[in-house]
Amino acid sequence: MTLIFDIGKTNKKALVFDEDYQVIEETQTAFDEIGDVDGEPTDDVAKIENWMLEILRGYQKLNLSRINFATYGATLAHLDKNGRLLNVPFNYLKKIDPALKQQFLTENDTPSVFCTKTASPDLEVLLNSGFQLYWLKKNTT
Repeated sequence: MTLIFDIGKTNKKALVFDEDYQVIEETQTAFDEIGDVDGEPTDDVAKIENWMLEILRGYQKLNLSRINFATYGATLAHLDKNGRLLNVPFNYLKKIDPALKQQFLTENDTPSVFCTKTASPDLEVLLNSGFQLYWLKKNTT
């Protein structure tokens, strides 16, 4: 049996597949977003984590042999050296300072070359994971 957690932007699902890859159990839920450090909307990781643990407890009798995860977009969870969440994840659609984005691009390449190399569009949001780490470093030091 395989359990897949599908953590979408709007809906969160848990699906159990049998050995023939047929869905035998399916659960779906949605959670209200919370505010990040700037008050902008983001996922409530604590609620998602508690929901996942509840699902796991409920499916103990199913003899699961595999668990996998699917998530949306460019959302990153930043962990400390002990594996604990450093902060709530920042929504990849979070608006950022265009000057900081330009500084990042200047340090790394021209916008067109950088976007081509990383296959990410030149948007004023946290879509590019490299820029997201750069933004986090500049906003927490």
